[in-house]
Amino acid sequence: MLWCSAIVGCTAGLYCATNGLGAGGGKPGYAQVANIDTAIGDVLWLFSSLFAGTLINKLGPNVCMVLGSLAYPMYISGFWFYDKLGIGYYSYLVSGVAAGILFGFLWTTQNYLVTCYATENHKGFFVACNWGVINLGAALGSVIAIGVSKDKTERSAGVPWYLYLIFIIINLGGAVMAIFLKHPKNVVRNDGSKIAVFQNRTLKENLVALKQSLMERRIQLMILPLFSAETILAPAANLNGFMFNVRSRTLNNFSFWAVQIPGAFALYFLLDQKGKSRKMRGYMGLGLTYFFVNCFFIGFYIMYGAWGKAKFDPASPESELPDLDWSMKTYAGPYVWYVCGGIAFGLFLDMRLWIIGAFSNDPQKLSLYSGVIPACQAGGIALAFGLNATSLSFTSIMAIWYVFYMASLPCLILCIKWYITDTNYFAEQDVIVPQEAILDQKEVRFRSI
Repeated sequence: MLWCSAIVGCTAGLYCATNGLGAGGGKPGYAQVANIDTAIGDVLWLFSSLFAGTLINKLGPNVCMVLGSLAYPMYISGFWFYDKLGIGYYSYLVSGVAAGILFGFLWTTQNYLVTCYATENHKGFFVACNWGVINLGAALGSVIAIGVSKDKTERSAGVPWYLYLIFIIINLGGAVMAIFLKHPKNVVRNDGSKIAVFQNRTLKENLVALKQSLMERRIQLMILPLFSAETILAPAANLNGFMFNVRSRTLNNFSFWAVQIPGAFALYFLLDQKGKSRKMRGYMGLGLTYFFVNCFFIGFYIMYGAWGKAKFDPASPESELPDLDWSMKTYAGPYVWYVCGGIAFGLFLDMRLWIIGAFSNDPQKLSLYSGVIPACQAGGIALAFGLNATSLSFTSIMAIWYVFYMASLPCLILCIKWYITDTNYFAEQDVIVPQEAILDQKEVRFRSI
């Protein structure tokens, strides 16, 4: 599982680092091209994710992960090309269309391996380790960006060209690593048991199973939360590119991803806590997540009220714009606000994967669910970056996504209340029950005598 997370850290982690820089790491004026690229890619990501979920059992996770990994050097190369030549068509075709077709294969495979490898008592730990390693990749990418941009104090500057080259080389290393992934049917637990009995399904049978999965009420309830899950990234990246000079953007970006590592493990301690039901642990995790969601959105409006409209209007004279540098006294408040956005982003993504993983232990069912997760998220992030590319004000965009996040809360509560039980073992025919679950079941029966 850590090998899988390292692959995603080397690929999608650097994608996150690039997006978090604002304007794809380019000059602030490149923001519209970066937003259009990302929106195109995410629309195609939606469809490729659903298709990838049906192919994992046929092609194997290593083939799907290699395909998905190749999307990320394509994505970053588009920004590099545009930064050097200022021609948008290559960026749209490569960073948008080609990369978008392959994005879904990586994220679907990653979600699948994390949810099906873990036993029920350790799903929170697996989610935390996975997200921690991915964010380590994003944070290290951001450290590289800080190192090459630390002397750039002009608001109009972008990152140097060789940062893109460094990221592409690391991306390709991740694609090579993906070749050596094991198929779950060959994975053996510590107690010597395997994960499940893997039935050979035809492509048609997988497509029928996907349709049936989409008709499940619990998956339908998760559509809005999954659609909203990554949307914080778009307004946060846009504001990072607008409010700060390039070296402060790189520091913010590092902090945005780095804080998600301890955040993931704090959530793990709640989600895998012994002595409490899985429902109660889920509610506790939601409480922590939404505390930081509210800090991010309400914090923005507090900052807007304190600074005034002119500071957030791109049409204002250059002298009126924030142009914050880390050496300024006014930098601390916006920096803390931005860090809260990073924590909220990470916790929400961890919670959604834990909830989906708690629905089932069946790898073939989880492979289909794992395709639905990035498909819905891609729809949300495509719309989010699409809104960034319009003339809508920052206040309007933040209000839209705040409504989406708050509307997702009752859906998540109902999923936990209705569809999460203390165990799914002994209820799914193809799942091989681990020894620890058998012992726990005997202990429960003994106490009830």
